[in-house]
Amino acid sequence: MRGRAAVIEFLSDVAAADTVATGSGVTRFVRHNVPNIRFLEVTRQQAKVTSYFTVFTEVGLDHYGRYRDIFVPADDQWLIRHRFISTDWAAPESTMGAPSSLR
Repeated sequence: MRGRAAVIEFLSDVAAADTVATGSGVTRFVRHNVPNIRFLEVTRQQAKVTSYFTVFTEVGLDHYGRYRDIFVPADDQWLIRHRFISTDWAAPESTMGAPSSLR
């Protein structure tokens, strides 16, 4: 995805699906965890950060991987300027993992 609009659209679909019951009668949920964050470089202009993530859904461990982020200051906040996502593994029945063409 590129740009805020694309990210917002994707996450809106995920949030809406969070409360919808699947055909099996199981309520869909998504739990995204970023358990560790490592700052590789911090300057006044940017911060380079790496972290791991795991995602749990109604199928259990759905997928996991790594983020490589560059944060930049914007007014009184630090915002992500660039994020590289590497999905290291996804369950065969993943409801959230990257499409197989991207794995």
